[in-house]
Amino acid sequence: MEMPRRATKPLLLTLLAALSFAAQVEAQSDDCQLVSTASVQQTLGLGAPKHSQANSYGSCNWLFPESGLFKTQVFKLSSTAEAGELYQGYLRETLAEAETTPLGEPLGQKSIRGVKDQHSHRVASVVILQDDQVIVSDYHDDPAKFDGQTLNKLESLAAQVFANRGGIDQDFGGCDWFPPAQTELLLGKNATIQRLADQHCLAYTNDGGSLTLSTTPSMNADAFAVMQTSYNSNCTTAALRELGDNAFAYFDCKSANPVVIVEMLNKATHGNLAYAPPGGRAANSGDVEALKPLLRHISSKL
Repeated sequence: MEMPRRATKPLLLTLLAALSFAAQVEAQSDDCQLVSTASVQQTLGLGAPKHSQANSYGSCNWLFPESGLFKTQVFKLSSTAEAGELYQGYLRETLAEAETTPLGEPLGQKSIRGVKDQHSHRVASVVILQDDQVIVSDYHDDPAKFDGQTLNKLESLAAQVFANRGGIDQDFGGCDWFPPAQTELLLGKNATIQRLADQHCLAYTNDGGSLTLSTTPSMNADAFAVMQTSYNSNCTTAALRELGDNAFAYFDCKSANPVVIVEMLNKATHGNLAYAPPGGRAANSGDVEALKPLLRHISSKL
């Protein structure tokens, strides 16, 4: 899902990046609570998806055999003002070059839909603002697959997502994975902490600092070892023996990723923690040391 490239407040970009990162490592589930796979297939007129991903905190996507990709996500912000700012960010950035029109049947307090060409694909988007939530639905496909009904079909799916958004599992104020004292040491006193279902936590600040934890219930030691090997040649890696044989950190990657990421495996449960230091500086080995008290707490809960 394409995110606004800029926003007035850095914390919004931090939140978007963290939510997207959490979704990337989310385990596949049976179906999306926002809109069913059957409804997506029927509405878009596509075959069975070759891959689908869903989670209880409000992020789902379907990849279809030829080229179609449908994504939907509910972003819950800590205030209506931040949600309004994020909605405006979509208008300024993501939909800036799109041909936009009002929805046929208005949804939420504000809503818009649009289509634009992006590289070799065409992207249709519906964005809805309601209180402290921004609901985004995107459909990517070959331009030849688009017709006069594509936006109407996407709007129909977005309406279902909007109607079902109340069931997402997100809240603010605390998360068992992030003890307040340890979060304060890493991010300062004014971090916003958000829980995403039971498996994920976010903490983020106005100056770009963030902690993102995602856990998944199924990974074996062989797969974990392969993953670790893949980072050895492209990043600085550090074994974390105090957490067991299956724990390591990596940072300073050739891709210029400025965060430090820790991978942990305990009894087939995989924990993934990403830390972006406040102020926008790149992570280093000192950050790995600073993370260890929090990592011991997380490892004990896996």
